[in-house]
Amino acid sequence: MKETIPFNVNHLKFFFDAASLGSVSKAAKKNLVSQSAISQGIKNLELALNCELLNHKKSKFHLTHKGEKVLREAKSILQSLYFLQRKVEAEDEIVGDVSIGITNSLALVYLSKIYAKTQELLPSLKIHVNFGNSEQLKFWIETKKIDFAILMNDSDVSDFDFRKIVSGYYKLYHVINHDHSFDCGFSSVVSTSKNSREADQLQKYYKNMLSKDIEVKCLAPTWEVLLGLIDSGEFGPGLLPDFFAKHSCGPQIREVDMSSHGSLNIPYEIGTIVQKNMRSPACVRGLENILPFAFEE
Repeated sequence: MKETIPFNVNHLKFFFDAASLGSVSKAAKKNLVSQSAISQGIKNLELALNCELLNHKKSKFHLTHKGEKVLREAKSILQSLYFLQRKVEAEDEIVGDVSIGITNSLALVYLSKIYAKTQELLPSLKIHVNFGNSEQLKFWIETKKIDFAILMNDSDVSDFDFRKIVSGYYKLYHVINHDHSFDCGFSSVVSTSKNSREADQLQKYYKNMLSKDIEVKCLAPTWEVLLGLIDSGEFGPGLLPDFFAKHSCGPQIREVDMSSHGSLNIPYEIGTIVQKNMRSPACVRGLENILPFAFEE
C-alpha cells in the first residue's frame, strides 16, 4: 500500500462538484476559480488515477463507468473531510437562523434527514421551514421571505441560480395485479400535469413505439394523490420520480417493464434556488454545503 495520497484533494472536489452540478462553469463559480482551473484539476485527477473519468466531448458532460465509481467514493471522502473541518473549527461555530422553502413531497422524503445532518454538523444553526409549491417558493425567494428553496427543476428556474443536489428519472409505475404493461399498449396514464415536461416526453416516446397517442386520463395535484390513483388500478400507470417511488410505493406497486422497448429516460434534478448573483451569508452557505450529504441514499 502506498504511503502517499496519489491525488490532490482539491482536484477531487473540483471533479465532484462538476459531476454533481453537471457543469464545469457551475463548479468554477462554486469554488471561486476559473473554468480552466476546474478542467485542469479534473485532468490531473485522471492522470493520478490513471483512468478517464469523463467522456471528453465538446458541450457534453458525461461520466465514464469509472467516473461514476469515483463520484460515489468522492462523496464519502469529502464528507469525512468536512466532518474533520467542522471539528477543527468548532470554536468558530456557524450560528444563525436560515429560512428555507421546500415542496411537500420533497419534505416527506428528505426533511428529517436535513434536520439530522444539520444537528450533526451545524448544531448552532436554526432552520425555519416554509412549505409550498414551486411557484410559491420562487415568489418567496423574490420577496426575500426565505433564503433559499429546495425543489425539482420541473418548472422554469432560469431567473434564479439553480444548484443541483441530486438527479434521477421519472418512471412509470402500476399495480402488480393489473395488466398495465407497455406491451399491452395501455391507453391512459395519470400525471400531475398534462403539459409537464415529463408527460410530454412520455407521450412522444409512446407515439414513437406504438404509433398511437396516449391519453393523460387524470391530473393529480400532488405525487401523493397520484400514487393513490395508481394504487386504485382504475386509471392506468402513473409517472413518478424514482426517489419518491422508492420511499413511498408499497409492495403492490412496481415499475412498468419497458425492457422490450429500450429505456424510458425522463430525467429530473433536485436542487436549491437563490437569487441570481447573490452572495449568501455564512450560515446559509453552511446549510447548502451539507445538503448533498442529507440527500444521499
